[in-house]
Amino acid sequence: MKATQPKTMVSQQPEENSQQANVTPVVASQESLAPVKPLVRRVGPRSSVADQNLARRRSGALLMSAIAVASLFFRRMNYDLMVCMVGELLLGSCIVGLLRWLAARHAKRTSLSSSDSQAWVVPLISLVLIMPWLIDMVSRNFGGGNGKEIQMLGSLAWGSLAAAVVASTSRSISISVICSGFLTLFATFISDSGQATWFAYAWGILCLWWLVSNHWESVEYQAATQIQSAGKHRILSLIAGCLVFCIVTALVSDRVPVLRKLKAEVMPTSGGTTAKDSVGRGIGNGDALLAARNHPTSFGAVETDMFLESTKPSLFDLVSEEMGFPRLNRRVERAQGLTSDENKVKGGNFSEANKAAGGSDFSTQRDAPQSREKPNSIVGESLMFWAGCSSAHLAVERFSSFDGIVWSNGALIQDSQSEGKPRADALATPSSTDVDGQAWFYASESVFPNETNPFVDAIPESLKFTRFRSPIVPTRCGLQMWCVDLLDRADFFAVDSAGLVSMPGRENVPDYTVVRMINSRIDREQVENLILRQDPRSNTPSLPSSCLGQVDQLVQKWTADLPRSLQQIEAVIDGLRREFQYDRDWSAPDSTESAIPLEQFLNERRGPSYMFATAATQMLNRLGYETRLVTGFYANSKHYLSTEREIGILPQDAHVWLEVSLGRNYWIPLEPTPGFLGEPLSVGWWYTIKKAKFAIAMTLLLTILAGLSLVLLRGIFLEICCQILLPLISFASDRSRIVWLAKLLDLRSRFAGVPRSKSLALRTHWKEICTRLPTDTNSQLNVFCHAADRMCFGQAQQLSEMEQNAIRHLWRRLTYFQIRQAQRSHLSLASSDRTTITAG
Repeated sequence: MKATQPKTMVSQQPEENSQQANVTPVVASQESLAPVKPLVRRVGPRSSVADQNLARRRSGALLMSAIAVASLFFRRMNYDLMVCMVGELLLGSCIVGLLRWLAARHAKRTSLSSSDSQAWVVPLISLVLIMPWLIDMVSRNFGGGNGKEIQMLGSLAWGSLAAAVVASTSRSISISVICSGFLTLFATFISDSGQATWFAYAWGILCLWWLVSNHWESVEYQAATQIQSAGKHRILSLIAGCLVFCIVTALVSDRVPVLRKLKAEVMPTSGGTTAKDSVGRGIGNGDALLAARNHPTSFGAVETDMFLESTKPSLFDLVSEEMGFPRLNRRVERAQGLTSDENKVKGGNFSEANKAAGGSDFSTQRDAPQSREKPNSIVGESLMFWAGCSSAHLAVERFSSFDGIVWSNGALIQDSQSEGKPRADALATPSSTDVDGQAWFYASESVFPNETNPFVDAIPESLKFTRFRSPIVPTRCGLQMWCVDLLDRADFFAVDSAGLVSMPGRENVPDYTVVRMINSRIDREQVENLILRQDPRSNTPSLPSSCLGQVDQLVQKWTADLPRSLQQIEAVIDGLRREFQYDRDWSAPDSTESAIPLEQFLNERRGPSYMFATAATQMLNRLGYETRLVTGFYANSKHYLSTEREIGILPQDAHVWLEVSLGRNYWIPLEPTPGFLGEPLSVGWWYTIKKAKFAIAMTLLLTILAGLSLVLLRGIFLEICCQILLPLISFASDRSRIVWLAKLLDLRSRFAGVPRSKSLALRTHWKEICTRLPTDTNSQLNVFCHAADRMCFGQAQQLSEMEQNAIRHLWRRLTYFQIRQAQRSHLSLASSDRTTITAG
């Protein structure tokens, strides 16, 4: 009977155990082992399998982290700037790729110490974490940006990807997987699109594959030092597990209450289950509570007792508090006393005698405003929120008549019960048009851009009301259309003769109403054309002669005989902004026959915004321009809310400016008060070229002259630069000195008319020229050619002192002029020789 060959199996501890494994021989007969088909078999050392398993885990974590990053980017696609998203993706990919390259490079260089290997990890990972915040700062300058929670999620996404790249242990890889899983599920649940669920499914399948692979590896570690898997068992088990996962998910997704709630989008987003706003916040019906931008509840739902009983001041109380209360005219006139029979008290006159000033009038004779404390919270003190460009001027009232002290408007009634509301016969119902199922309202078709309209382009902006106590909707000049979401009735709005939009029949615009607007830019070229076509307006002075004298003197000083144009208007505005000082707390003394508030303002050269606007209107009226005073709010960029990308309009933002007529019922705003930015005037490239045609022509002429001078005097400029750079060659290496001097000599010879052919060696080229050069320069040139051969083709590593002196001598002495003189001498000699030969 033939003896059987014993077979030995080795048992070893898992990879994490650093102690030496115990080896126990086990002898068994070949017949007893034959029926058993092993799942694994040993094929080599254990360390290579451990590295392969770790790399496999790292690859799976990388894929799951990439899905997490993709899910977050998918969430941001419907509102964020695509350029910034692509920039973040490229920058993050470059940093992560650099991390991966450094990790692979370190794996090959096992001689490095552990301290050296970790030097690059911390700064690069820190850069990955702060990269979304830096990109967001750049994005905000272009009208984009995200909330802080999205930025934190971005840091988590890129951090998990970086952790998977540099992970060297199973624990680090597991942390990366946990982070990517949380991010994928969270981004999926807060997303507006149902397609986002595919990211969660893809991540779940990969995670299942990853977990099964890790379990299989732990089984393999128990079998042998190094194994080679029987692949079909692993593939079959993974496919079966993924199929079970997909089937179970599809079956129970609509049956489990928790999954149904998650599917119904009950997450921290605005809009609830009806329609979500991508940038809103709230839970459930967040639109009705927190006024999301796209679906605000404009009427009814938010008009609770809490809002109707608000103690916030009305619009006219607000203006009085911020700019001072109007003073009563204390001028005493002659009167005749009445007898007791003639003095009859009529009922109801008490309220008329004690009515508050304001509404249809705006007096320049006012008390100094009370100082207001700085608000603790912009959100808590804001009357409304402006989502648009900063420095916007939002008009609330317009006044066209001025009697020297009080501004008034004939379109407003004067009785005590009007409170500044337009007359019914002065209001017009706007027209409406349907855009993608939403009703948009407009005053007339003339507001849309056309050949004569100074307002161009279409800028989407919006205004969100919170504590504003007025039925008037503050708007900018150049308003084209406006809308309130889900509102399709034009009779909810009215437009008066001055272009102000209001909600007639209401005490105020309901809180949490969002009015979306399409505004315009002001085209400078069109403004100039309209001013030139408009005839000067004859005006009737309403100021005392002494005040008119001061106005005319300043106008003559600032305009300096400028013709009627936009430049003339800007000269007046710039003069006020330059020579007068803004003082919010200024108040004029009581008016007398010889002094009115405007005269006091011109004498003191300081005052509040309404005095600047009043002075500007009177100065432009003297030049023949039609103007009007405007009160409203200034969108101050200091009150910008970065998280909401909106500007809070506070009570202290109440402001006064003026508008000038361009004819055809077009008006543009002007800002005469220093410290406040005016509405910018846009200019096209063709207009810029026409205005700067003389400067452009002069620039081209000078450029051509400079180019010709450079060509004709190129040798002089070359030598000047060479002498300036001469001290720098002492800091260069020996080989660099050789190369630089060779290039310089080639450049000098080409300028002198003796160019070196590319196929001609340096020594050969200068061999003929050397005979016509001075002796000392010739010898130094030979030394340089020998040094160049030694450094470039020999084994020399350093120049001798003599060679260094030769380089300095040639750099300084072998100039363009010397080469040109030698070449001319050669040509002259050759010409003489030809003449002699011909004569002979």
